[in-house]
Amino acid sequence: MKITYYGKNINLRDNTKQEIDKKVRRLDKYFREDVEARVTISQEKSGMRSEITIPIPGSATILRADQVTDELLDAVDQCIDGLLSQIRKFKTKLERRRYVEESIRFAAVEEPSPEEAAPEEADIARVKQVDVGAMTVEEAVDQMELLGHDFFLYLDMDRDTICCVYKRKAGNYGLLIPNK
Repeated sequence: MKITYYGKNINLRDNTKQEIDKKVRRLDKYFREDVEARVTISQEKSGMRSEITIPIPGSATILRADQVTDELLDAVDQCIDGLLSQIRKFKTKLERRRYVEESIRFAAVEEPSPEEAAPEEADIARVKQVDVGAMTVEEAVDQMELLGHDFFLYLDMDRDTICCVYKRKAGNYGLLIPNK
């Protein structure tokens, strides 16, 4: 596995990278050598944020874990535990996808516990159709807040495409724009 490090609001020293590298290498047995893991470390008011993202080559599957703790290495450990849980949980679904088999070594993945087992099909409890109105990003955020929702779909007037604004854990907003 190739590991790429990114630091936001922090300079990562070589010894810190080496410590993180040791921890992330626990995932080596699950992936081929050409799979890239992106480790992003940032300093925030609430502590140290560690985010590990592993895009699976040849598919739209992305494994991602994000944790904030007081200690950097604890956050990395929690991210790795989360990724291992995701791999176990979705092993069956991922195995069914031919293109993923070459990237993940499933022989190394133990069977998930019953509480981790992924359902065979998504349990869609409700289907709702929404009218998507043309508006600006600011209008969409205002509408989302008025409705008390965490996200809002709208037709972006500037881009002429369906977009989604959402409320982030940090309290600010995010914008999802589809690639064409």
